[in-house]
Amino acid sequence: MEFVPKEDLMCNAEASVEGKIVLHGHIPFENIDGKKYPAYNAASYSQNIIRKNLLNIFESIEEKGEYEVVKDVYVDLGDTILASDISLFHKPIRLREDIIDDIPIFVAEVVSPFNTLEDIENKKAVYECHPNIAYWLIDPENAIITVNVWRKGKYTVDKVYSNSDEAVISLRLSEREEISVPVREVFAGLEKTGIET
Repeated sequence: MEFVPKEDLMCNAEASVEGKIVLHGHIPFENIDGKKYPAYNAASYSQNIIRKNLLNIFESIEEKGEYEVVKDVYVDLGDTILASDISLFHKPIRLREDIIDDIPIFVAEVVSPFNTLEDIENKKAVYECHPNIAYWLIDPENAIITVNVWRKGKYTVDKVYSNSDEAVISLRLSEREEISVPVREVFAGLEKTGIET
C-alpha cells in the first residue's frame, strides 16, 4: 500500500469498511462517469520500477491460467482490509466492490519513503494470521529483499537478498510448483533512478 504522510488527513488508521480496520487509511474512491474506481496514492519512481519488474516476472506463471498477479489491490483478510503492492492469487479471484475476497498465496510489500517501522510491523502482524502467504519486504532505497517464512507461529526472516547478489529466490506456489525469481531482475532499471544498487 502507498502510505501518505501522517499529517495528511486522508491517512486514518481507524477508518473501516463494513466494520473492518483498513491499514493504513480508508479506501479512497473516485467517481468517473457514475462508476466507482479505487484511487491509489502515487508511488515513487523506484517503487513503480520494482512493481513492473515483479509483474513481468510473474507473467510466465499467469500464462498457465492457474494464477493471477495484481498490483495495488485491497484484500479482505478477515478482520482487516489492507492493500498490498503485489499479490498473487489462485484463479478465479472473488471481487467484491474493488476488494478481493480471497487470501493471496504471495505478497510483496515495496517500502515507501512514508512507511514507518510501525506501518511495516502492523501489516506483518496481519499477515501472521495467514501462514500460507509467502511474504517479501522489498526496500528500493537499499536494494534488498527480505524473505519472511512462517516458523513457530510467526514470520521470521529467512534470508535477506541484496541486488549485488547473483542469487535466485525460490518461491513455492504449491506443493508441486515453484518459480525462480532472480534478485537482479526485481531491481532491474533502478540505476536509472539515481539509486545506487
